[in-house]
Amino acid sequence: MKFLQTFSAFLCALSLGVSAIPTADSSFSLEARAITETAEYKAAHAAHSSIEDGKTYAFTLKSPKNAAEKDPKMKQLTTELGFSHIYLVVGQVSERHTGPPNKPTGTQKSFTAVMYHMAGIDTVVADYKNWKADDKKLEFVKETTKAKQDKLAKLGKDWVAEHPKYNTKDNNCNTYVQHLKASL
Repeated sequence: MKFLQTFSAFLCALSLGVSAIPTADSSFSLEARAITETAEYKAAHAAHSSIEDGKTYAFTLKSPKNAAEKDPKMKQLTTELGFSHIYLVVGQVSERHTGPPNKPTGTQKSFTAVMYHMAGIDTVVADYKNWKADDKKLEFVKETTKAKQDKLAKLGKDWVAEHPKYNTKDNNCNTYVQHLKASL
């Protein structure tokens, strides 16, 4: 009995000495934090599971073959390639805390990307726009840098200036994307 009283007094003194009383501004919390992922993040993560915050990644996106294609040259090209169109998708992963700055309640993970491709049948144009996830599956190409991504639009415009006419053998969407990929 005397041991229990002594031990209780010791624990009480110890708790006062180490300030074991929780405070209102304590940064430690056991409450659950919600993690939300955008559709674009989910698509990028499905293609490459080790994507990280702040890094830039490149993917390709392929449209399936068009069975109704009438042009024999286009039909042959899509048979050789295995797809009817290809895009290069390059963007950056970001994670940000949601909720009040002093007490975040969750994390939002996103992948903000631009989709580059060559459009046109006779005369071609370099086209790029913000990419939104859809039912097409991304294929991982590589990790790259934001500086290299920033040069892609100009590189694409330079390509079509030098190759203004579409040709199924050497100036099609695939040769365009392969040219852009080589710069990454």
